[in-house]
Amino acid sequence: MTNTCGQLEFIIAWTSPHRVVRNSKFYARHSAGRYPLESGGCMVVHVLPLNAFLASTAIDLGKLGDHMNTSGLMGTTGWNHRINIEGIVNFTTQYNNVSGAYTQVFRSGVLEYVSVSLLRPIDGEMILPSVLYEQEMIQLLTRYLKFARELELHPPYYVFLSFLGVSGCRFGVQINFPIFHEPVLNEDMLILPEVVVQNRDEEPHEILHPIFDMVWNSFGFAKSKHYDDSGNWRAP
Repeated sequence: MTNTCGQLEFIIAWTSPHRVVRNSKFYARHSAGRYPLESGGCMVVHVLPLNAFLASTAIDLGKLGDHMNTSGLMGTTGWNHRINIEGIVNFTTQYNNVSGAYTQVFRSGVLEYVSVSLLRPIDGEMILPSVLYEQEMIQLLTRYLKFARELELHPPYYVFLSFLGVSGCRFGVQINFPIFHEPVLNEDMLILPEVVVQNRDEEPHEILHPIFDMVWNSFGFAKSKHYDDSGNWRAP
């Protein structure tokens, strides 16, 4: 599958993902072809089970759809879904043939999640809401781990988080009345190191803690402010 946002393109098929420079659009694919996502910055998540890259790994589409439903992955980005050449894609309702987010689950068990609507402008400025993106990540990984358990997709899993097209983005540190923290991002692409899940019983908020800290580091904070002294995630 090929998607572009900012200056980055992800290609995930039966080999490991790689990136090439392309254009300034991000596309999702369904059975009728490709359609564009809303313009602006986007949050991109990939979850890759290591055994997805074995030649024998190809999940039956009926089984894939059943377990997307029971795990909650089917409703991650709305209730529209289609079978496509790569597997099954779930996406938000389209307006003028434009969508705000999608979740693609590949036949190999690889997950790709893209949201443009998460980075909505406020008073003309792009804002990354600190609570909302962490909630999205925790919920997404919770559902994926359930999905992987049901399909007996064994760990390790590699979790990647990137933000694309985010030059000039500010950080919202309160959910209802955002405080826009200085400095703004200078980088157009914020590509974070992966975290590795070795055990399906690990708590998603614990797995993601190092990634969240690095995002907060990018905006000038020492660590995520949403964890208590015991390492539990506590939304304000």
